[in-house]
Amino acid sequence: SYVSRGIIQGSSLYFSLNKRVNFNEQLAIPSHAQLFTNTVFSPVNKQSKGIGFIGIGGRVFHEHTYQSVYLTAAVTDLGGYMDVYGGYGIWNQFGAFRLLGEVNLGTGGGGRAPAGGGILYGSGVEGQYHFNNLFIGSSLGVLKSFDGPFYFSFIGVHLGTELHFDSHFSNRIEYMPASLVIENSFRTYLGDDGFSNLGVAFQLYKRGLISLRGESYWAFTDGRGAYAEGLFGLRLQQGWVYTEGQIGAGAGGGINLWNGAGLVFMNVGLDIPFSSSTTINSKLVYNLYSTTAFPEFGVQLGLGYKIPFTKR
Repeated sequence: SYVSRGIIQGSSLYFSLNKRVNFNEQLAIPSHAQLFTNTVFSPVNKQSKGIGFIGIGGRVFHEHTYQSVYLTAAVTDLGGYMDVYGGYGIWNQFGAFRLLGEVNLGTGGGGRAPAGGGILYGSGVEGQYHFNNLFIGSSLGVLKSFDGPFYFSFIGVHLGTELHFDSHFSNRIEYMPASLVIENSFRTYLGDDGFSNLGVAFQLYKRGLISLRGESYWAFTDGRGAYAEGLFGLRLQQGWVYTEGQIGAGAGGGINLWNGAGLVFMNVGLDIPFSSSTTINSKLVYNLYSTTAFPEFGVQLGLGYKIPFTKR
């Protein structure tokens, strides 16, 4: 493998599990899923100080079990730490309330966290309250490094949307047309300390003119190759024009290390239809706040995709 401004040598076996959903045919059983924001505070951990995290997550439900995935990043202390992990659990519904419990496995590291080789394991429980197609949840859990001393307990708050979905050819009466919106982008921060990033954004929820988005970007220029950021975005869009706020964390590559990694942006942009399923997106980025020094302005150019489906 070749990496710009560096060389990686060696080889490794690769193993993955994939779930395929064919949106061109009506599903035998509609899928049941959640998408949510993940705000986490760790009061007890290896660092012996409070650590805040933010991220996004998702779950796919079956009759009594579910699978989950989480992506989180530290925003206080441990700047540069990120993790991604999955879970397998059981659940039960009691009217508007839902109880969940799961075991977790994944990877994490950065920010000088003594996480060994990076493998994490743990468990957690969550209680949720559901209203319309939205829910708010509170969770408790712990994650531990497999071969290092790093660990942290956590208290989490989740705000998300729940949907039952089928293909866009579905003829089920209760299911209405919707779209999964994904955007791939180049994001460049300007100035003497500027650098460029590749990224992806997902629309987590939309109602009227307002949409909630989850986004992540990774640097690929100016010696910032270890930098990554995760952001929540709240967008107000009228026609092609939109304004949005973004809050999240970014660290690595010598930026925002160890003293916190908080970022807040205010942006304006255009989202111009290119076809019925694609849009061209451009925006001006303004860094309203950062924990440590960070470029003030940026520009972004992306291509958006709309994958049609139906949901209840």
